[in-house]
Amino acid sequence: MTSLLEKAAEEEKKSAPRHNLFRLLDLTLDEQNTHSRLLANLLSPRGTHGQQHLFLAEFLRHCQGPHGMPVPSQESGFDDWRVEREKAIQNGRIDIVLSSSKESCLLAMENKILAGEQENQLARYQAWLDSQSEGYRSRVLVFLTLDGRPPKSCGSSQPLCLSYRTDIADVLRKSLPHVTASRVVATLQTYLETIQELTIEMTEAEDEN
Repeated sequence: MTSLLEKAAEEEKKSAPRHNLFRLLDLTLDEQNTHSRLLANLLSPRGTHGQQHLFLAEFLRHCQGPHGMPVPSQESGFDDWRVEREKAIQNGRIDIVLSSSKESCLLAMENKILAGEQENQLARYQAWLDSQSEGYRSRVLVFLTLDGRPPKSCGSSQPLCLSYRTDIADVLRKSLPHVTASRVVATLQTYLETIQELTIEMTEAEDEN
């Protein structure tokens, strides 16, 4: 018994498997200050990650099939991509907005971890996207949740439903081998663990109900 405990203690010392900064700081369920902030930073070619357009390119490739999202063929095509958080519009605030004049593309993302939808929330965001048709040929509304569930407030619009469990995790895993900054690698690995833990907890909660 003592030997097993000593081995467990040694493994804990080497890899600290229970140490997760997001959970330690009680940030795992904070949509705005954790998930939206981190995703917006990763998707920005000018984000603090220093990997330029790595994450944005992988995200656009991931969305290319469902909605024909344009993926620039040259590095210069990423120069004017803009990422905004909490963008104020007439009837609300959109969590993350991606835009490119060069690619004539506009993407609005609503991010939900546990919070419910507001009345006609997605329908209002779709109406705003539709009003931007003069400046952007390609306009996509994204509803991001842990499991990719469809929204209840979309009206007749058909948003692209993405999940943390598969879509965001897939984008991050495909990007990881190309990340050259060790501290960014560590952050992504911890974030992927956080996503996995959240989705497991969600599944367990659903099974109990």
